[in-house]
Amino acid sequence: MATTASTSGVRTPSALSDSDPAWREDLAGYLRPQMFPAGQDELQATLLRLHAPSRLLWRLTALSPMRQYASLDTVIEEVDRRSGTHLVREPL
Repeated sequence: MATTASTSGVRTPSALSDSDPAWREDLAGYLRPQMFPAGQDELQATLLRLHAPSRLLWRLTALSPMRQYASLDTVIEEVDRRSGTHLVREPL
């Protein structure tokens, strides 16, 4: 994941971007096909229950809370599509 140096010299995460392709594989390790269809809240709850890294939870904030996602592929497509216009940032 890309980082930026703050004024204190501490490196902090920058905007999540396609420069970190490993997140897709990591997400696939937590979200199994039998979990779908599912909404954003169900997917995030699953990640929490499985103690997934917070960076994956933050990726899913790009998803619409009103939509049901049919598969992991549709989740990844939506995150990729929205990440260009909806910067998803991890908290500092």
